[in-house]
Amino acid sequence: MSMRTMTPEIRKVDALHVVGMEQNHKFVPGGPIDTIVPQWIQFMERIGEIEDLTGVTLGISLCDKPEPSDTLDYAAGALVSGRPSSVPDGMKAYELKPQTYAAFLHKGAIASLGDTYRAIYSWIGSNGAYTRAPAPEFERYDERYTGSEDEHSEFEIYIPVIPAG
Repeated sequence: MSMRTMTPEIRKVDALHVVGMEQNHKFVPGGPIDTIVPQWIQFMERIGEIEDLTGVTLGISLCDKPEPSDTLDYAAGALVSGRPSSVPDGMKAYELKPQTYAAFLHKGAIASLGDTYRAIYSWIGSNGAYTRAPAPEFERYDERYTGSEDEHSEFEIYIPVIPAG
């Protein structure tokens, strides 16, 4: 099997305000995290309770360490237009600080997401210009995301980076 290669766009992103639901997930590195889909279903059932929605959702890996682990603190959330004045019960407000990111585009069904992440981490380990920064990474879902099994679906993955050296 040949490894997919990916080249990101480097983007400076202003602070992001998100309201969402957090959960700790256990997993085997490189394997699927089967508990994230039920988390998203639960969140999407309640998304209408959030004020000032922008129409974009984010899946945030809250761990700010680049080392692999067997657990993941993950928030399924909605991007809001500013610092929220209220947060629904059972949800949290998050502020992602301004950061430079390597933005990668995932195309296709969620089943192939592992291949995309392997290509991303290969790029991080070999690009020479940037290294992983100690900040949360996130997946950004907008109108291009058309479903978890749609081969034409697209979303972006933002990995925080800093110049190498």
